[in-house]
Amino acid sequence: MPPTSARNSPRSCTRRWLTDRIRSRQRRVATSEEQPGIVIKSPVHSRIAIESPVREASMWRWRVMAAVGFATAIAGVGWGYAQQQRAAGFYELRVYTAQPGKRDALAARFATRTAAIYARHGITNVGYFIPLESDPELGIDAANTFIYIRGYPSREERDKRLKAAHDDPEFGEVVTRQERDPNARLIIKTHNIDIVPNGGYSAITLRP
Repeated sequence: MPPTSARNSPRSCTRRWLTDRIRSRQRRVATSEEQPGIVIKSPVHSRIAIESPVREASMWRWRVMAAVGFATAIAGVGWGYAQQQRAAGFYELRVYTAQPGKRDALAARFATRTAAIYARHGITNVGYFIPLESDPELGIDAANTFIYIRGYPSREERDKRLKAAHDDPEFGEVVTRQERDPNARLIIKTHNIDIVPNGGYSAITLRP
Protein backbone atom coordinates (compact mmCIF):
# COMPACT_ATOMS: atom_id res chain seq x y z
CA MET A 1 0.00 0.00 0.00
CA PRO A 2 1.44 3.42 -0.95
CA PRO A 3 2.23 5.89 1.79
CA THR A 4 -0.62 8.08 3.02
CA SER A 5 0.96 11.20 1.57
CA ALA A 6 1.07 9.56 -1.88
CA ARG A 7 -2.58 8.43 -1.66
CA ASN A 8 -3.70 11.95 -0.77
CA SER A 9 -1.64 13.70 -3.41
CA PRO A 10 -3.58 15.77 -6.00
CA ARG A 11 -2.67 13.33 -8.76
CA SER A 12 -3.94 10.32 -6.79
CA CYS A 13 -7.17 12.10 -5.85
CA THR A 14 -7.78 13.04 -9.47
CA ARG A 15 -7.13 9.47 -10.63
CA ARG A 16 -9.56 8.04 -8.07
CA TRP A 17 -12.21 10.61 -9.02
CA LEU A 18 -11.89 9.73 -12.73
CA THR A 19 -12.03 6.01 -11.93
CA ASP A 20 -15.23 6.48 -9.90
CA ARG A 21 -16.82 8.52 -12.70
CA ILE A 22 -15.98 5.88 -15.31
CA ARG A 23 -17.40 3.08 -13.17
CA SER A 24 -20.55 5.10 -12.49
CA ARG A 25 -20.89 5.74 -16.21
CA GLN A 26 -20.53 2.04 -16.98
CA ARG A 27 -23.20 1.12 -14.44
CA ARG A 28 -25.64 3.63 -15.96
CA VAL A 29 -25.01 2.40 -19.50
CA ALA A 30 -25.63 -1.16 -18.34
CA THR A 31 -28.88 -0.05 -16.72
CA SER A 32 -30.01 1.69 -19.91
CA GLU A 33 -29.45 -1.51 -21.89
CA GLU A 34 -31.55 -3.49 -19.45
CA GLN A 35 -34.35 -0.89 -19.32
CA PRO A 36 -35.37 0.37 -22.80
CA GLY A 37 -36.53 3.94 -22.81
CA ILE A 38 -33.69 5.24 -20.61
CA VAL A 39 -31.10 7.13 -22.66
CA ILE A 40 -27.85 8.72 -21.50
CA LYS A 41 -28.10 12.22 -22.97
CA SER A 42 -24.72 13.71 -22.05
CA PRO A 43 -21.56 11.83 -20.99
CA VAL A 44 -20.13 15.06 -19.62
CA HIS A 45 -22.94 15.79 -17.17
CA SER A 46 -24.22 12.20 -16.90
CA ARG A 47 -27.80 13.36 -17.32
CA ILE A 48 -30.49 10.72 -17.70
CA ALA A 49 -33.61 11.62 -19.66
CA ILE A 50 -36.60 9.32 -19.68
CA GLU A 51 -38.28 9.38 -23.07
CA SER A 52 -41.67 7.91 -22.29
CA PRO A 53 -44.86 7.58 -24.38
CA VAL A 54 -46.56 9.47 -21.53
CA ARG A 55 -44.90 12.68 -22.72
CA GLU A 56 -46.21 12.23 -26.25
CA ALA A 57 -49.70 11.47 -24.94
CA SER A 58 -49.57 14.62 -22.83
CA MET A 59 -48.67 16.71 -25.88
CA TRP A 60 -51.59 15.25 -27.83
CA ARG A 61 -53.91 16.00 -24.93
CA TRP A 62 -52.88 19.67 -24.93
CA ARG A 63 -53.34 19.85 -28.70
CA VAL A 64 -56.87 18.45 -28.42
CA MET A 65 -57.71 20.88 -25.61
CA ALA A 66 -56.41 23.81 -27.66
CA ALA A 67 -58.51 22.74 -30.66
CA VAL A 68 -61.63 22.40 -28.49
CA GLY A 69 -61.01 25.83 -26.96
CA PHE A 70 -60.64 27.42 -30.39
CA ALA A 71 -63.84 25.77 -31.64
CA THR A 72 -65.71 26.95 -28.54
CA ALA A 73 -64.53 30.52 -29.10
CA ILE A 74 -65.71 30.46 -32.72
CA ALA A 75 -69.09 29.07 -31.64
CA GLY A 76 -69.41 31.81 -29.01
CA VAL A 77 -68.75 34.54 -31.57
CA GLY A 78 -71.34 33.01 -33.89
CA TRP A 79 -73.91 32.80 -31.11
CA GLY A 80 -73.30 36.43 -30.12
CA TYR A 81 -73.72 37.58 -33.72
CA ALA A 82 -76.96 35.60 -34.04
CA GLN A 83 -78.28 37.21 -30.86
CA GLN A 84 -77.39 40.63 -32.21
CA GLN A 85 -79.33 39.89 -35.39
CA ARG A 86 -82.38 39.12 -33.24
CA ALA A 87 -82.06 42.29 -31.18
CA ALA A 88 -85.26 43.93 -29.98
CA GLY A 89 -86.92 46.34 -32.41
CA PHE A 90 -89.86 47.52 -30.30
CA TYR A 91 -89.50 49.22 -26.93
CA GLU A 92 -91.50 50.56 -24.02
CA LEU A 93 -90.45 53.58 -21.99
CA ARG A 94 -91.90 53.10 -18.52
CA VAL A 95 -92.11 55.92 -15.94
CA TYR A 96 -93.21 54.96 -12.43
CA THR A 97 -94.15 57.32 -9.63
CA ALA A 98 -93.46 55.55 -6.36
CA GLN A 99 -95.05 56.08 -3.00
CA PRO A 100 -93.17 58.74 -1.00
CA GLY A 101 -89.96 57.22 0.26
CA LYS A 102 -90.55 53.92 -1.60
CA ARG A 103 -88.60 54.53 -4.81
CA ASP A 104 -85.54 52.61 -3.62
CA ALA A 105 -87.70 49.69 -2.51
CA LEU A 106 -89.29 49.63 -5.97
CA ALA A 107 -85.86 49.67 -7.62
CA ALA A 108 -84.73 46.83 -5.35
CA ARG A 109 -87.76 44.74 -6.30
CA PHE A 110 -86.89 45.10 -9.97
CA ALA A 111 -83.23 44.33 -9.33
CA THR A 112 -83.82 41.21 -7.25
CA ARG A 113 -86.99 39.68 -8.73
CA THR A 114 -88.98 41.45 -11.46
CA ALA A 115 -86.22 41.90 -14.06
CA ALA A 116 -85.39 38.19 -13.86
CA ILE A 117 -89.05 37.28 -14.44
CA TYR A 118 -89.14 39.48 -17.54
CA ALA A 119 -85.92 37.96 -18.87
CA ARG A 120 -87.27 34.46 -18.31
CA HIS A 121 -90.15 35.25 -20.69
CA GLY A 122 -87.97 36.71 -23.44
CA ILE A 123 -88.31 40.38 -22.51
CA THR A 124 -85.13 42.44 -22.88
CA ASN A 125 -84.26 44.57 -19.86
CA VAL A 126 -82.68 47.45 -21.79
CA GLY A 127 -81.99 49.65 -18.77
CA TYR A 128 -83.22 50.96 -15.44
CA PHE A 129 -82.76 54.59 -14.41
CA ILE A 130 -83.40 57.14 -11.69
CA PRO A 131 -83.56 60.88 -12.48
CA LEU A 132 -81.01 63.24 -10.98
CA GLU A 133 -83.28 66.27 -11.27
CA SER A 134 -86.98 66.95 -10.86
CA ASP A 135 -89.01 68.31 -13.78
CA PRO A 136 -92.42 69.68 -12.70
CA GLU A 137 -93.49 70.21 -16.32
CA LEU A 138 -93.10 66.48 -16.99
CA GLY A 139 -94.39 65.54 -13.57
CA ILE A 140 -91.08 64.01 -12.53
CA ASP A 141 -90.07 64.10 -8.89
CA ALA A 142 -86.44 62.99 -8.67
CA ALA A 143 -86.98 61.47 -5.23
CA ASN A 144 -89.90 59.23 -6.23
CA THR A 145 -89.52 58.51 -9.97
CA PHE A 146 -88.25 55.26 -11.44
CA ILE A 147 -87.72 54.85 -15.21
CA TYR A 148 -86.90 51.81 -17.31
CA ILE A 149 -87.00 50.53 -20.89
CA ARG A 150 -88.14 47.06 -21.99
CA GLY A 151 -87.46 45.61 -25.44
CA TYR A 152 -89.24 43.10 -27.70
CA PRO A 153 -88.89 41.86 -31.28
CA SER A 154 -92.26 43.43 -32.18
CA ARG A 155 -95.48 44.87 -30.76
CA GLU A 156 -97.18 41.50 -31.17
CA GLU A 157 -94.40 39.77 -29.25
CA ARG A 158 -94.70 42.43 -26.55
CA ASP A 159 -98.33 41.51 -25.98
CA LYS A 160 -97.60 37.77 -25.80
CA ARG A 161 -94.47 37.92 -23.67
CA LEU A 162 -95.77 40.51 -21.26
CA LYS A 163 -98.93 38.48 -20.69
CA ALA A 164 -96.82 35.39 -20.03
CA ALA A 165 -94.71 37.32 -17.53
CA HIS A 166 -97.76 38.70 -15.72
CA ASP A 167 -99.27 35.20 -15.58
CA ASP A 168 -96.09 33.82 -14.04
CA PRO A 169 -96.82 32.63 -10.47
CA GLU A 170 -93.69 34.36 -9.18
CA PHE A 171 -94.85 37.69 -10.65
CA GLY A 172 -98.20 37.26 -8.93
CA GLU A 173 -96.49 36.55 -5.63
CA VAL A 174 -93.87 39.29 -5.83
CA VAL A 175 -95.67 42.14 -7.65
CA THR A 176 -99.41 41.65 -8.04
CA ARG A 177 -100.10 40.68 -4.44
CA GLN A 178 -98.08 43.59 -3.05
CA GLU A 179 -99.59 46.19 -5.39
CA ARG A 180 -103.12 45.08 -4.47
CA ASP A 181 -102.42 45.71 -0.80
CA PRO A 182 -103.06 49.43 -0.03
CA ASN A 183 -100.70 49.27 2.92
CA ALA A 184 -97.83 47.61 1.06
CA ARG A 185 -98.02 48.88 -2.51
CA LEU A 186 -95.00 50.73 -3.90
CA ILE A 187 -96.44 52.36 -7.04
CA ILE A 188 -98.80 55.33 -7.28
CA LYS A 189 -99.04 55.57 -11.07
CA THR A 190 -97.38 54.37 -14.26
CA HIS A 191 -96.84 55.99 -17.66
CA ASN A 192 -96.03 53.88 -20.72
CA ILE A 193 -94.77 55.11 -24.11
CA ASP A 194 -94.26 52.70 -27.04
CA ILE A 195 -91.13 53.65 -29.00
CA VAL A 196 -88.99 52.34 -31.88
CA PRO A 197 -85.46 53.32 -33.00
CA ASN A 198 -85.28 56.05 -35.62
CA GLY A 199 -82.55 56.16 -38.25
CA GLY A 200 -79.06 54.74 -38.53
CA TYR A 201 -77.57 57.36 -36.22
CA SER A 202 -79.08 55.62 -33.17
CA ALA A 203 -76.99 53.20 -31.12
CA ILE A 204 -80.07 50.96 -31.04
CA THR A 205 -81.19 49.83 -34.49
CA LEU A 206 -84.42 48.30 -35.66
CA ARG A 207 -83.94 44.68 -36.76
CA PRO A 208 -86.30 42.93 -39.19
